[in-house]
Amino acid sequence: MSKTDTLPTDDQYALVAATVADIEAPELPYAPPAIERDVMIALIGCGGIASTHLAAYQSRGWKVVAFCDIDKNRAQSRADQFFPDALVTDNPEDIFALGDLDAIDIATHTRHRPPLLRRAIECGHHVLSQKPFVTDITVGEELIAIAKDKCVMLCVNQNGRFAPHLSYIRELVTSGTLGSITGIHTQIHWNHTWIAGTPFAKMRDIVLYDFGIHWFDFVASLLPVDADVTVTAFRGDPREDLGLPPLEATAVVEWPGGRATMSFDAGCLYGSGDSTTVIGTDGSVTSTGPDLGTQTLSVHLKSGRATPNLEGKWFNDGFAGTMAELLDASTTGRTARNGAEGNLRSLMLCFAAIESANTGCPVKMGSITRLPAGAIPENA
Repeated sequence: MSKTDTLPTDDQYALVAATVADIEAPELPYAPPAIERDVMIALIGCGGIASTHLAAYQSRGWKVVAFCDIDKNRAQSRADQFFPDALVTDNPEDIFALGDLDAIDIATHTRHRPPLLRRAIECGHHVLSQKPFVTDITVGEELIAIAKDKCVMLCVNQNGRFAPHLSYIRELVTSGTLGSITGIHTQIHWNHTWIAGTPFAKMRDIVLYDFGIHWFDFVASLLPVDADVTVTAFRGDPREDLGLPPLEATAVVEWPGGRATMSFDAGCLYGSGDSTTVIGTDGSVTSTGPDLGTQTLSVHLKSGRATPNLEGKWFNDGFAGTMAELLDASTTGRTARNGAEGNLRSLMLCFAAIESANTGCPVKMGSITRLPAGAIPENA
């Protein structure tokens, strides 16, 4: 064979995609469990995101039988909108004293949540915690230990775990279809300037922490178990023109044999986009779309290309999914895919990224166990 026979073709030079056969998409259990029974839930914390929780539960035919908020009028307003016959209170102890609950959804702000989680668990209730779970890994470990001792489920509302496209990708990876994972790449640009005038506008890491936790959770769920992981992250400058904190951030996650990149730009006022690509030794998968809920997914294997037709959307199916997973796992005794113990890895990844953005240095996952003081405003 001559040297000229080994030269790349014009198509290879130009990165022209090869023509491939269309194949059937792998059938994977990406959808949350179906709960075919009556369900009774109590909600503590009736702020802005609560309406999404409630609409998700209502769509599944589940009943929210009690509402609690420090502002009783706000709790009453939520009840009137969704479940007018429910108990309404401003005292969490009224909720903890209830019997026959399937779960308590605790959706308060992060800094106020741990004592409520602890009390609910001690009273023997299964609990769904709003995300991010905790700001201190040690606190999370203590709550997990109490839940194990009380034989109750403690899960986290990482609703992105049940966004159809992200859930399908995760199941594709865990099934081994893509082989060993060498690359995970997400790029998201959207308009997050609605936070102006809210407590979130005082949160420097609104992108890396409050929003990016979904993608740290996604990446953490795909990482090899016990991998030696290093994170390097950067944040942009404050958006002084909008009176907002940095709206742009990038994180690079590295482990032996692989790398993940996450790019966030929340200051995109006109147009938006969301893409996720996972690359393995035996295939790859890409999901793209204009937003979180509108996604087109393609799986590329040696045998050809598949385009799964996924059902559902992140909002509100992802929110129903986190509760359905808890309900099913609490009945069957299996480990929940959104269990608090697994979520600690996601937090460790996120905390390491914030520390790296603060110091300008790479940080080992697990070496930072809490958010720095002042990272979250008092009422956020």
